[in-house]
Amino acid sequence: MPSGMVLSKVLRRRCGPALSRFSSGTKRNGKPFSSAVASPASEQPSHINSLPAACRVPFGHPLPDLPTVRFSKKPPEIELYKTNVSRLDSGLTVASEPMFGEFCTIGAVIDAGSRYEAVFSKGISHFLEKLAFTPSKKFRNSDEITQIMERNGAIVDCQHTKDSLIYASSCRASSAEAVLELIAESLFQPNFGEAEIATAREVVRSNVEAISMKPEPEELLNDLIHAAAYRDNTLGLPKYCQPENVDSIDKDALFSFMRTYYTPDRIVIGGVGVPHETLVNASNVLFHRATPVWASGKKIQVDKSVAQYTGGEIRIEKDLSNVGMAISPFPELGHFVIGLESCKFTDEDFVPFCVLNSVMGGGGSFSAGGPGKGMYTRLYMNVLNRYHWIYNATSVNLGYSDSGIFFVRASSHPDNLGDLVSVICSELLEMNRGLENDELERAKTQLKSSLLMNLEQRPVRFEDLTRQILGQGERKSPLEYVDAIGKVQPGDIDRVVNRLLGTKVSVVGYGTLKTLPSCDKIDRAIAKRDLSLLKSPKYYFL
Repeated sequence: MPSGMVLSKVLRRRCGPALSRFSSGTKRNGKPFSSAVASPASEQPSHINSLPAACRVPFGHPLPDLPTVRFSKKPPEIELYKTNVSRLDSGLTVASEPMFGEFCTIGAVIDAGSRYEAVFSKGISHFLEKLAFTPSKKFRNSDEITQIMERNGAIVDCQHTKDSLIYASSCRASSAEAVLELIAESLFQPNFGEAEIATAREVVRSNVEAISMKPEPEELLNDLIHAAAYRDNTLGLPKYCQPENVDSIDKDALFSFMRTYYTPDRIVIGGVGVPHETLVNASNVLFHRATPVWASGKKIQVDKSVAQYTGGEIRIEKDLSNVGMAISPFPELGHFVIGLESCKFTDEDFVPFCVLNSVMGGGGSFSAGGPGKGMYTRLYMNVLNRYHWIYNATSVNLGYSDSGIFFVRASSHPDNLGDLVSVICSELLEMNRGLENDELERAKTQLKSSLLMNLEQRPVRFEDLTRQILGQGERKSPLEYVDAIGKVQPGDIDRVVNRLLGTKVSVVGYGTLKTLPSCDKIDRAIAKRDLSLLKSPKYYFL
């Protein structure tokens, strides 16, 4: 739309049709009218003088009678990512960061999660996520909880991961104490009545079914590659409740897990945008004013097992032709994931591995593209753009406290799975042949921007703050990571690639797998850097 038409529309909304007529270029006294220059009052038509005062203010001047705008402090006056950490006598750790605005994100992060379920029914963490913020000793029903949230402008959420449970809320900073009480009740005084557990069972069952019915089951594939890589322990334990365990998990099992892992030394109370003193005082009061309802009973020994990457294979034969049915049928896909061991997040190679992941990138074949989408990454340029039959190709690097995994998730029609394996393995081996300087710099820039832009969101910064302190005892500033990313050189990438390709392969196949090569064949091809050990795909040289 021409700029004159845009301006005309704005003026019509602000001052009515009379003034907008002049902004579109109508001549006055034989000369073009310019809205940027105010005419003397004597020359203005009478209908202009009859307009409200706000409509007669020149565009270069502020409108009168508006409230004074509060701006954030200038950068020299504040310290970016200033982290405050206190360790209370009870063993709780409290961490906070200032952030401008009227709202904050607060919560508790617990060193728990599915990796600790070795001696428990698999799926307890999944149940605890769904039972968060249900009725407790003080808040007797969901209506009371809803009223607390509405009164304080709050939203609440709970998420479980392989190695943590996160209870969090975004609310007005002035209401932080009231909302933190809601979180404390959910952790230490839950009721877990029969009705709540029955509802949670149905939600978990529905959740598991929905994940398996997705045309692109990312969550399921991510879980399966961990199971293949670490077997039936630590990081290999399933994140989501297994269907056979849904009916067996009860209140006693939940309380036993909480009694073992919901201890002060394993909890970090965090806040972004809330004063540190407020958070400390509230934590001292709210998290220790009463004995937890789950405290009585036998306490099982904490699982201190270290994750051991072993590699391996999981193949799940399943007809996916009827998944994702809609008005326009979704194409039938076969899914392939190949993983290798990377490193833990405290390793000196963690940042180079992240840069390597940024180099590989990838995504779906129907991505809309645009700045920052990684359209120049290797999996886009060399895979998705070259092979029309590949539906998805995405690289992922995940670091934990004791190990890490780098994997590529890809999908195509089941008939093309053998070709898909060859193409993806080829790209993995190509990593060992060096990088162009502009390719490396582009990946580093994209990684920096992704890091900093994500941390502009309070919930993301809250999770980064609390999980770093929980995992390594301190918060490493994002600016330190930005500096470390900038220092990554081609030699660092060569080093981590050799480290990566020297580990045993983990493979997942999901769908109709008649053309998928065996894990042993794929492992030999990667170990010997020889794709001829895989059958040459018919599309490979296109």
